[in-house]
Amino acid sequence: MVILAITVVSGIATFCRFYLMTWLGERVSADIRKAVYHHLLTLSPAFFAKERTGEVISRFTADTTLLQSVVGSSLSMALRSTVSVLGGLVMMGITSITLTGLVLLAVPVVLVPIGVLGRKVRRLARISQDKVADLGAHVDESLHEIRTVQAYNHEQSDIRHFDGRVESVMQAARLRIRYRAALMASVVLLSIVAIVLVTWLGALNVLEGSLTAGQLSAFMFYALMVAGGVATISEVIGEIQRASGATERLIELSRMPQDIKEPQNPVDFPAHALADITFDNISFTYPGDENNAVFESLSFSVKAGERVALVGPVGQGKVPYLVYCSASLTLIAGRYCWMASQSMTCR
Repeated sequence: MVILAITVVSGIATFCRFYLMTWLGERVSADIRKAVYHHLLTLSPAFFAKERTGEVISRFTADTTLLQSVVGSSLSMALRSTVSVLGGLVMMGITSITLTGLVLLAVPVVLVPIGVLGRKVRRLARISQDKVADLGAHVDESLHEIRTVQAYNHEQSDIRHFDGRVESVMQAARLRIRYRAALMASVVLLSIVAIVLVTWLGALNVLEGSLTAGQLSAFMFYALMVAGGVATISEVIGEIQRASGATERLIELSRMPQDIKEPQNPVDFPAHALADITFDNISFTYPGDENNAVFESLSFSVKAGERVALVGPVGQGKVPYLVYCSASLTLIAGRYCWMASQSMTCR
């Protein structure tokens, strides 16, 4: 009956652990997505002109999904293994405090590859996620402009570019997997070597009569349980380092500075106000291409209630001119003026 009761409690605990950790992963991912999206909507058009949409979307999908998987699954495994390791160490201490002390002396040695290789895995994980984002940006651009791609018979060229980016992702992943495998192998190898050496010392104690064969067998069983838990934790550490690279990319996105900020004390614009608009010596360039002006030194005035038509040949800058005017007039409605080049007065 006792064994049955313990089994029931174990099953309930497993359900709670899996449910709570999986829910936590979903909640963390959802909160991060909301926080990043809310911040993105406050950024200026200059940011979106420089950053590719596909890369931004990749941070929303690939990075948050990876973080969700680590929090919901990997940390759950780490929690279970940590309990097993602690329980095994307690039972080892009860069996033989001397041999347990020798095992604990090997812990700093096991932590060395975790510190050295773990940082390498984290850096390579960041590079790998950047490559995946670059791949997503290429797919977004080519499919979004599929009519242009097909009109210029550019399919084979895009296929070659895509294949090259896929291989670049694989190359980055191969190096990351190599270091992660080395991390896991090092931790498992050092742990087992430490246990074997301690077991050998335990065998000597049995021959001397200070330890019974049954105690040594029990100690070896607990030691193997601890080694299995350490192996699982080392695998989870690799996943956590990989998720750290994705987290850095999300934090970087959420901390992008705002070029245009809301006024601290905004004043409502009158509903039926009439005003003259004057543009004085205005120039326009696309963000990231400041040396190539679409138009320069443009000056004009629009009287209250007056309508102005914009005409000219194709490719002469009418569209950015209209975008600029729309943005300027919108900001004027909020009672402050956007300086694009030298000056713009509003009265």
